[in-house]
Amino acid sequence: MVKAVYPCTIVGTICSVLIVLILILTSIELVAFDMDFYLEQYHKNNTTYVTGVTTDELLDFTDALLLYLKGERTDLYIKRSDGGYVFSEREIEHMKDVRQLFIYGLLLRNTSLLIVIILIPIMAFIHDKMWAKYFSYTFMGVFVVILLVALFIGISIIRDFDIMWDKFHHILFTNDLWLLDPDNDILIMMMPEEFFINMIKIIAEYFFAGMGILFMVFLFLFRRYKKID
Repeated sequence: MVKAVYPCTIVGTICSVLIVLILILTSIELVAFDMDFYLEQYHKNNTTYVTGVTTDELLDFTDALLLYLKGERTDLYIKRSDGGYVFSEREIEHMKDVRQLFIYGLLLRNTSLLIVIILIPIMAFIHDKMWAKYFSYTFMGVFVVILLVALFIGISIIRDFDIMWDKFHHILFTNDLWLLDPDNDILIMMMPEEFFINMIKIIAEYFFAGMGILFMVFLFLFRRYKKID
């Protein structure tokens, strides 16, 4: 069964990486569509004063925005109480790109989950007695790598959030529609830098809570099977 160790380890590594991806995308989804999070941030950032609209209006705008990102609304041509449109054409075009990212992200998450479900029985077939040990070993290795990457990203964000934010947008978008005017574009007024910093923090909390739980489960499995030949 020695020859089975290598393919089992490879499949385990693929599964571990996909699990990380699933957790990241799920954590983003949980925070991005949490209306309570938006309400809390609007209070913290005094958004009603900055935008000149009421809290109820802000929540209506946010609800429409999230419905659009979920694909449950066809457009973002929303009118204010004074008859004008909430979002400019540039903002609307940018949100089309953001919506596409969410659609791709959801597809990637679901596909990754399906692949993991398929690969786990394959691991068990390759090495029916020890697959859990090698799966656990590879996940813990990936966990350490993720911690190092997260540490690097975290330090970079602390040192200069703007540079990291710009790099992030350059990677995800092929245009400059994300460069909006904080004095005129309500998207930036609703979601300033502090908003996204807090969003990233909570996403990280969700992600590492999930990773921590899985790490303890895999550590238990590894210790249980490590003495079995």
